[in-house]
Amino acid sequence: MLFSHKDRELHIHLEEVFLEVCEKTNDICTRFASLCHDLAKAMQFFQDHVLNGIDSGSNRYHSLLSAYWAFKLAKKNGFSKEEQCFIFNLVAGHHTSLGWQGDKHSGVLWEPPKESRNKITKDMVDSIRRDELGEIEKLFNKYGYEFEVIKNINMSIDAFEDFEIKDISQIAKLQREYSILTYCDEKMASFDRQKIPILPKKLNSAIFASTPLNDWRNELQNEILEKFRKIPKEKGKGQVYILSAPTGSGKTRLSTELALEMGKKRIIYCLPYVAILDEVKDSLSEWLPNSKQTLLTDHYLSEKLTETRTWDCPFILTTFVQLYQTMTSRYKAPLLRHNLLDENTVIILDEVQAFNWDYIPLISELLENLVNEYHLTVIISTATKPPYFMGGVKPFLLEFDKPFNLNRSQIIYKPEINNLDILINEPYDINKKYIYIFNRVSSSREFYHKFTNKYPDARVIYLSRSVLSKDKQLALQWIRENQNEPFVIISTQVIEAGVNIDADIIYRSLAPIDNLVQVAGRANRNGREGIIGIVYVVPIAVEQKNNQVLEGKVIYGNESIQQTINILSKKDIMYETDYKDMLNIFYKALTKYKSDKNANKVLNDFKKLFLSKPLIEEYEDGNFYIASCAEEGVHYKLQKSKGNENEVKILNKGYALALRSKEYLHNVRELGVIKLKNNAYGKVYILNDGENCDYQYDIYKKQTGMGLRLESDCIL
Repeated sequence: MLFSHKDRELHIHLEEVFLEVCEKTNDICTRFASLCHDLAKAMQFFQDHVLNGIDSGSNRYHSLLSAYWAFKLAKKNGFSKEEQCFIFNLVAGHHTSLGWQGDKHSGVLWEPPKESRNKITKDMVDSIRRDELGEIEKLFNKYGYEFEVIKNINMSIDAFEDFEIKDISQIAKLQREYSILTYCDEKMASFDRQKIPILPKKLNSAIFASTPLNDWRNELQNEILEKFRKIPKEKGKGQVYILSAPTGSGKTRLSTELALEMGKKRIIYCLPYVAILDEVKDSLSEWLPNSKQTLLTDHYLSEKLTETRTWDCPFILTTFVQLYQTMTSRYKAPLLRHNLLDENTVIILDEVQAFNWDYIPLISELLENLVNEYHLTVIISTATKPPYFMGGVKPFLLEFDKPFNLNRSQIIYKPEINNLDILINEPYDINKKYIYIFNRVSSSREFYHKFTNKYPDARVIYLSRSVLSKDKQLALQWIRENQNEPFVIISTQVIEAGVNIDADIIYRSLAPIDNLVQVAGRANRNGREGIIGIVYVVPIAVEQKNNQVLEGKVIYGNESIQQTINILSKKDIMYETDYKDMLNIFYKALTKYKSDKNANKVLNDFKKLFLSKPLIEEYEDGNFYIASCAEEGVHYKLQKSKGNENEVKILNKGYALALRSKEYLHNVRELGVIKLKNNAYGKVYILNDGENCDYQYDIYKKQTGMGLRLESDCIL
């Protein structure tokens, strides 16, 4: 008797996975691969391991031998060369990734190098318990397939020679079918098979309490819901909706209402920053009936339970990064979720303007393929309505026709405030609520020290990506619970989107128009009568290569900042009723200027990277992530040196593609600056939030977050 797991016979497990796969896909290759994926568990080496815990080293590894066995059976059963290749790939990486780990070339749908065949020893093939394969042969025959025992792996593999992936749709198909196989395999082997709860049909407390602002919010929500209900819904066809409404109008709630009305099995709500997830989670927990069973939060700091690995929950609250990794990776962990991006799912993308312009074509093409091929539904929720997102799919626009005429906020350009020394001398009223937002962590920290030294009794809160998530949440919780108390927030961009904070005065370092409109949503957010929230835009300059350069141009590029200056310089005061026209002028000007070179480069790089190197190089112990060299697109894998904690060694070069918002990577912490051998400077990042990191006690300060430790002259 052969076993796949300690409590399950091999032929039973193969049939369970096969039937589960058949429920999720009609693809004949994936179905056949599911019958073959664990065949090599028939080795004596594996049986000794699973039943008695005997470790025979790599001889017990079954995936690659199962893949060659599947390849031979596919050929015997009349599959084409391309299909044989496809089946081989699905089976070979079903425990690791698409591609061969440890080979000189880690390729996808490439000819397996000799190194991979050398891993399969004659002893492994000879240890197959041939006399006990009768049940498996019956299983193959039951579903119309011929079966034979693999005798050796010295066979022709010319099927791999001419196969080539040409576009993203082929990559997406490979990802999806791999996801289905691995998901079903793990589900049948280890998942809790209880039924997933059903989403509610509507939210609790659907009406805002009556105030002038809330009456407008209620009117907005009712009109958009009425427009949505009039749109014809085609069963089995993906759709894209753009929900466009001003900041503070209740888009979080409204987009969730829209998604629930569609009657899908699953909602995936995506936000740009981990820092704002908990606040949205608190709101959703209040609105969603039975939220403890229906709502799951997943980001890089989440506890990696089965549910967070597979998104086996009806409502997932996550980040752009997690969705991006699910769509772009070829590794098993994120791809377990890829098969869920189908007709049963609605994705809500909130604050899409946070995506870097250069990555929009790649993200758009990936989503468009999922909409067209797998009938995914997408809701794009935005206050700024960027014109360049998912242009290949005709969206349904859900926009409120009646403008919000209450003058909650104004934007005023102050070109004379061009450095921190001038800014610190601006008037400060201890009885008001202030927010200062900078484009760089270094500027925000410097101003924090200036401000706290000048006003030691002020309630000052510092927020940036360098602050641990738990400390951010404590700070935001205090603000929410003390909305009538004066405070000063000094922050980077992490606070400008999706955070429910109502301030009197905001100083914002010069940034593109769409960022400024987002920030204005924090100024008198609740429309207090007799109050006008002011956003002062200040062109802070920083030193770069012995020259003074606008901080905004360093982060956002020259053209978007110059277009913003042109718009702001035309009027002394920009009122809330001007914001829509400002955005239209800005996007029109920028679209004319923007070259597609960078965007197309990202798209082409993704195709190349998927076919060659891993998307992101990670070091085994998880302490260090990547060091970004000055050379564009090149990253370095790092290793902690023995005996010297201050030293970091470069292991090898590798190309990496990582999602950037207008901040930086969401799941890393900057550790220091290093000098590379070619005299270029790069940065070192650590992967986790510092809680379990050896470096925490030396570099983390509760007030301002992660600090620098490595010296800039540390030569590697």
